Formats: sequence, structure tokens, C-alpha cells
Amino acid sequence: MTTTMTPVPAASGAKILRLRTTDDLVAARDRHVGLRHRQVVLDLPGLAADERTGTAEKLTELLDECGCDTGARAMVAGAVLVLGGLVLATGGRVLPTLALSPLAVLGAVVGAGSGKAYGLARSRRQFRREIDALLAKGV
Repeated sequence: MTTTMTPVPAASGAKILRLRTTDDLVAARDRHVGLRHRQVVLDLPGLAADERTGTAEKLTELLDECGCDTGARAMVAGAVLVLGGLVLATGGRVLPTLALSPLAVLGAVVGAGSGKAYGLARSRRQFRREIDALLAKGV
């Protein structure tokens, strides 16, 4: 049995991930890594056309998720928390706070990395759930 999980260049230059069978769904669910920047096309006979289109768009969005939005939010939160902690630890005195302020950069970097990792994990989990929902429908 052949699977069409390999990317196929579309006329527009986008790579297409065509899912036609249950085996394709299982393979995509289990190999979510490495499928970024693919346009998902569902050719599953058991789905209505509008459901096929909507689910394909959602799966494409989840594959394109990079975690940047959560990384940016966590970066700001990390820097603010560290600066707030420094102000509390130094009693609000300006010079000691400024001397320790480079630690805020460390807080921002740690926040950005952990936020990005969380965003990627969340999108992968949602991708697997969408595929599992399709498999549960028996398509």
C-alpha cells in the first residue's frame, strides 16, 4: 500500500500533504514533526465537502504553528517577573536594581524558549486530537 504523506509540490509552489486513507491519518498523527509548511488536503470519502475543507484548513494552521506568539508572551512575562523580583529583593533601590538588571535578559530568554516549546507542544497535541477525531469517525 502506498501512502501520499510525501510532500507534493502544488502549482503555487506550496507543498501538499494529501491524506486519503486511515493509514495516511495514522502516519501523519505519529509523524507530526517534519510536516511544517504543508497544505493539508483531505481526500477522505466519509466526510462532507465543507467538513473536509474546514478540517484541512485547521490541520494546515496547526502544522504552521511555530510557537512564536506564546514565546513572545512568555519572554515579556519572564523579563517582567525577574525585574519585579529584583525590585523586591533590592528594596526598590535604583543602583542595586540596575546592577542586577541583566538578569532580566536571562529571564526573557528562558521565558521565550519555554513559551515557544509550550506553543509547539500545544499545536502538536491539537493536531493529534484532530486526527484522532477523524479516525474516531471511521473515515
